[in-house]
Amino acid sequence: MVNEAVKKFRSLDVFVSNAGVLKAGGLEELKKEDFEFLTK
Repeated sequence: MVNEAVKKFRSLDVFVSNAGVLKAGGLEELKKEDFEFLTK
């Protein structure tokens, strides 16, 4: 992916590798363990 971007734009100033987790439902419905897992 980085090589493709550099080929197209000739440089790359910033690259962010981001991943996330998800629990379905509202904040009020989360169990304490789920909240702690999501905010680690």
